[in-house]
Amino acid sequence: MHQQVHLSIERGAPGTSIPRRGTASHVPVARSLRPARTAVVANTADIPSDLHQHAGHGTGSKCPFLAGLRTPPTVDIPWYKRVQLQVFNPANFQKTILEDRGSETMVQVAQQPLFNSFYMPATMQLAKDVFAAESDGTTTQGLGGNNIGFKGFATLLGEDSLLIVADGERHKQLRALLQPAFNADAIAAYLPGIQSLVQRHMAKWVAAGPEGVKAYEGNKMLTFDFILQVAMGRAIPDDELHRLSDLFNTLVRGLLAWPFLNIPSTPWNKALKAQKELISYFQAGVTAARQQLAAGDQAPAVMGRLVAAVDEDGNRLTDKEITDNMLLLLVAGHDTSSTTLTRCMSNLQDHPEVWQKLRD
Repeated sequence: MHQQVHLSIERGAPGTSIPRRGTASHVPVARSLRPARTAVVANTADIPSDLHQHAGHGTGSKCPFLAGLRTPPTVDIPWYKRVQLQVFNPANFQKTILEDRGSETMVQVAQQPLFNSFYMPATMQLAKDVFAAESDGTTTQGLGGNNIGFKGFATLLGEDSLLIVADGERHKQLRALLQPAFNADAIAAYLPGIQSLVQRHMAKWVAAGPEGVKAYEGNKMLTFDFILQVAMGRAIPDDELHRLSDLFNTLVRGLLAWPFLNIPSTPWNKALKAQKELISYFQAGVTAARQQLAAGDQAPAVMGRLVAAVDEDGNRLTDKEITDNMLLLLVAGHDTSSTTLTRCMSNLQDHPEVWQKLRD
């Protein structure tokens, strides 16, 4: 027997818009050649292409991946428009850069005041090839360094966040230590808790009755709860969940709160306070996990695996490296998942015959 869940899909309403497909967050990749350093921003748009169409043209790079590509065409965008879009509306910046490019699957954005030059792959396959080529010389790195355009991210997410670490070798070492918490075995261990969490949220949606639940808001709370539970290894009480969600939203509003003035009651000041509380929350989890391991017990979930992680040289993650990357996990995994779920629901609403097949 099917239970009725009333979900409303709001299109175009402030705060509830569903991003276009292919608007993933930027993941910079830099070639290892010094002193010149060209950032490659991978944006996983879903336009099919064949990497081999580029072979033989060459970019002059020592990176094997870039060396196999023809020189990408340069996008001409006024500086003021780049500030408006890249800083304050990155999803539309992506769309603007990539639209009307025809068969071109990579473009170059020139260096301008406050902005680095970078290549932007326009397909999922190219983005995958960037990372797959790393062992052959491509170095993944974060947004740190002297890039003033990312001050909000560097300050609020922490200098030890994977999104911020600019040194390629250290970035690689951090990823190696973080990876065990997200491999196939780890995900399989999280699944029972995830299933229980989803059932609990769906029961709340059912209980809402004809009044219904706004799909985007419901999915945002579900994915936020999911990330916290997987990170901390325990169910999060509703009052704690809503408090943390409010802190997280305050932090996110501060990421682009230029000119970043630490004056009481400004978005930047509020974001700094929210970040401090979130870091304290995750630090308590790190401390508890270390105490469990010291007592010979197994620490649960992502937090436990990060505390226990050790690389081949005996290096372990520091408390700050763990807490900074817990914040990154919230920022990178929360909204992307909730918008994807909402898009799925929106598409199902537009195709009732598919919805019926799922119900059957």
